[in-house]
Amino acid sequence: MVNLAGSNRLTLEEIQKYAKKHQGICLSTEYGDIKQRYRFRCKQGHDFEDICNNMKFRNTFCPTCENRTTKKHLSDAEAIAVLTKFNLTPLTSRPKLLSQGWPAICLVCGEEVGTSLQHLLDRGSPCKYCSGASISERKVREVFAKALLEPIEPFKFPIKAINVSPMVLNVNQVGISTSCGT
Repeated sequence: MVNLAGSNRLTLEEIQKYAKKHQGICLSTEYGDIKQRYRFRCKQGHDFEDICNNMKFRNTFCPTCENRTTKKHLSDAEAIAVLTKFNLTPLTSRPKLLSQGWPAICLVCGEEVGTSLQHLLDRGSPCKYCSGASISERKVREVFAKALLEPIEPFKFPIKAINVSPMVLNVNQVGISTSCGT
């Protein structure tokens, strides 16, 4: 299989190189497809299965060595421990499925976030505000108030740009910048 430029698909050779890069080996001998689980062995001798594209996206390898769970179910105590590890406090009772959203307060920035246990376990990025992936309405309002600006149209999230008079406030993943709108 040829890996086309811009393609997310990995060849078996690339999967084997990825395993070698992490000082492990790919035990699978046949390429299936992008969603296939492949068998691996890490340098410590742990055998495990995972979808290689997911590992590459997470930049992970052995779930045992990385203390990453592959469980489908967690006890209530384990679920609370996961939130606590990522500085989150739950706002509601625990959802039944790991993939369901669980509203929580980030103890670092104080914002409400909706994340799933599965997202925390797989990617380890709990707060979209602390990571810079998003900006909260509260923060936008603080910036406007500090700059003595009033929006001339309602806030719409996710924020791309908000027209203000006489400036335009651009909000992106890198941060906040103002530019003259006259």
